[in-house]
Amino acid sequence: MQQPDLRLLPLVTELPPVLSGIPSDVTVECDDVPSAPVTITATDNCDPQVDITMDETVQPLGCQNDFRLIRTWTATDDCGNVATGSQIITVQDTEAPTLMGVPADITVDCNNIPPISGNVTASDNCDDQVQIDFEEIVNGGGCAANQSNHACLDCHR
Repeated sequence: MQQPDLRLLPLVTELPPVLSGIPSDVTVECDDVPSAPVTITATDNCDPQVDITMDETVQPLGCQNDFRLIRTWTATDDCGNVATGSQIITVQDTEAPTLMGVPADITVDCNNIPPISGNVTASDNCDDQVQIDFEEIVNGGGCAANQSNHACLDCHR
């Protein structure tokens, strides 16, 4: 009786790993960017411990606080097969700054126009240093009317 010819053949797979848990794309305010999840997993038909890496890329979109954050996860099995998955987070500054300390409108005689107030401040959810501009307009020439305007400069829509 002849002995069977037993040979060990190496197992080679061309199937990439399968990533799970990649978050959906989302659009958020600049003060609400989600943290990167730590629960991304990968399965593979031959590798029980698939290596997973994450990379973040920022693409500016105009204003300082408007950008696209692209998170890309890459899973690589022992055979060098690769799978990738990405989440695109579009970050926008859509909220206008808020002015505080703007004096109330008043009517005064021509010779009693108060000095410019230095107590006007601004706050913004995306910008810690909001630029405040002050403009004073004399309407009608002379002392007929006086108007003051405060404005915040921000890239909100």
